[in-house]
Amino acid sequence: MSDLPKIFNTPGEALCWMVECTMATLSHLEGLKSASKAEIRRHKSIVETGLRNCEIHKLKEAAHKARCGRVEQALEEREKAKVAQ
Repeated sequence: MSDLPKIFNTPGEALCWMVECTMATLSHLEGLKSASKAEIRRHKSIVETGLRNCEIHKLKEAAHKARCGRVEQALEEREKAKVAQ
C-alpha cells in the first residue's frame, strides 16, 4: 500500500469528487468561446455516466460528506424529477 494519506473515506466519496471535478471542468468549457463542441459533449457524457453511477449506488450522502455540492444538487434534482413522474 501507499504511504500517501487517505483523502476519501469511501470509494463513493472518491467517485463523487471525480464527478464534481468533471462538472466544474464542463462549466468552465461551456463558458469558453473557443471550446470544442466535441469536448463539451465528451465531458457531458462523462458527467452523465458518473451521476448515473452515483444515483445507482445511492451516493447523495457521500457527495455531502466529500463536499461535492454540484453532485449533491444534481442528485437531489434527479430524485425530485422521479417523484414528479
